[in-house]
Amino acid sequence: MKITMFDGGNGDCILIQSSNTNILIDGGTADSFENWYSEIKDLGIIHALFITHIDNDHTNGIIKLLEKNKLENTPIQINNIYFNGIEQLFKDEYGSLIESVA
Repeated sequence: MKITMFDGGNGDCILIQSSNTNILIDGGTADSFENWYSEIKDLGIIHALFITHIDNDHTNGIIKLLEKNKLENTPIQINNIYFNGIEQLFKDEYGSLIESVA
């Protein structure tokens, strides 16, 4: 197993690799994207992408990855995306409902 912690700016960007699995945790800032993308672009596949929460320093690099994938002839395949911030997205609209089931 190999764990690489990329410079994600103020946020995190961590790649965990085993012999047959690539896991990316967060994507750092938009400014950090090119730094870590150059290291993962040849992987071909990310089996699991985890977004821990919606702060810009964790998500903006992921947004750039998804945008780049849309434009590339050979994008990085992303099999599964896991997101832990649903409460943050819908807090104002559904706050009391979320609190009642949490």
